[in-house]
Amino acid sequence: MTALLASALPKTIEEVGAIAGIVSFVVMLALFGLYIYRAMELRKLRRSMPFLVDPGNANGQPPDGRSGRPDRAAG
Repeated sequence: MTALLASALPKTIEEVGAIAGIVSFVVMLALFGLYIYRAMELRKLRRSMPFLVDPGNANGQPPDGRSGRPDRAAG
């Protein structure tokens, strides 16, 4: 009985590994598709709303150097 189990175990492990490899490949393809879809959506958003993206300003500040929030009066 032990010899039968020992000879069947490597084949079972090989089958499980093959299935895991195929599943991981399919998952990677799905993630790649989502990545491409996200990139296309970002490109479309940047084209339709260019005021949200200011490529000339890397620090996130408005061009005049202020924070972009209205000033509050102390009180």
